[in-house]
Amino acid sequence: MRPGEVREAPVVLTTRNGSQVRTSRSAERALNILLALAEARTPMSFGELHRLLGWPKGSLHALLKTLETQRFLASDAEKGKYSIGLAAFEVGSAFPAHTDLRYLATPVLEELVRDVNETCHVGVLDRGEVVYIDRIESSQEVRFVAAVGRRLPAYATGVGKALLANLTDDEVTPLYAARLPSLTPTTLSTRDALLKELRRVRETGYALDDQESTPGVRCVAVALAFDSTRQAAFSLTIPIQRAPMRRLHELARRLIQAADDIGKRVNRFRPGQDLGSWNLGLPRT
Repeated sequence: MRPGEVREAPVVLTTRNGSQVRTSRSAERALNILLALAEARTPMSFGELHRLLGWPKGSLHALLKTLETQRFLASDAEKGKYSIGLAAFEVGSAFPAHTDLRYLATPVLEELVRDVNETCHVGVLDRGEVVYIDRIESSQEVRFVAAVGRRLPAYATGVGKALLANLTDDEVTPLYAARLPSLTPTTLSTRDALLKELRRVRETGYALDDQESTPGVRCVAVALAFDSTRQAAFSLTIPIQRAPMRRLHELARRLIQAADDIGKRVNRFRPGQDLGSWNLGLPRT
């Protein structure tokens, strides 16, 4: 916050259903005090806060005492300075606990899509099927987009094979019959062929879909690793005219790096905690 700049939200806001709600000016001002101290990064006196915020002295004094009583501010009587209190620290420290995988992964995936300009899909495994739960679209005029919520046999998709590769052969075997229904002429047709392919995925760290779920479309996919598990995977989905196999192998390195970057963000914000949810939030358009 710059000197003389006061952050106060509008007094009247419009909700999603069109109704209006009046905000609390006192709450806005209390939060502005905390923001001012946080941005100053040093204790401030009553006079400094008064000059910065420009509010009546009586109102400012009452707010400071309220925040101090609730431990959001700490005061040094000898120096006459106010600083951020323990309660404010506790609230800020709670932020990582409310952080979900989507929040942590999306910036990395958006950067990946900007760099390579190909569409990214995110999926999870559900009883032998992959369910697409999110996507980030490229700006290409010709692109393939899977609907969020779409289900496909995991053995026929890059995302699905990346997830299946985290399972053991004994865990994969009960999911499928010996013969696998084909979606296209290149879909894996037997469980043995799938198990062989999964061994390759485990060795290389990425999975490929060579028109196995959709003719004319290829994918390269990587599972997201965190807390010693892989509970989601993401892919780049590319029309075949832009997807020679050599390019897919090159892009695989980018996906592996992106997965590693997401893992580092998870370890930073949620160390040692289970982070299995992908908070869907509002659907992408």
